[in-house]
Amino acid sequence: MAWLAKTEPDIVCLQELKAEQRAFPADTLRSLGYRAVWQGERSWNGVAILARDQDPVLTRSSLPGNPQDGQARYIEAAVNGILIASIYLPNGNPQPGPSSITNWHGSSV
Repeated sequence: MAWLAKTEPDIVCLQELKAEQRAFPADTLRSLGYRAVWQGERSWNGVAILARDQDPVLTRSSLPGNPQDGQARYIEAAVNGILIASIYLPNGNPQPGPSSITNWHGSSV
């Protein structure tokens, strides 16, 4: 929050929120002038797009090409006529996690 207040970027993409949908601090962000769309998840995923003084318009909240993928790793929103995407890609450490990322190819975004 301190970084947002100091730098005041127009758009911010966040990854690896590690917070459930209802735990996202939308009210706190709004008090700083930011509106957001987000896809929360309890464990290691979660993505968001913040826009200063504008409402981002959600266009997609999951990776294209795999309708069974329920992990919160991708979100798209239109902000002032520009399509913004925020994606969380795991670092490849051997741990349980989003294996479908490695199979995500050939799909149209």
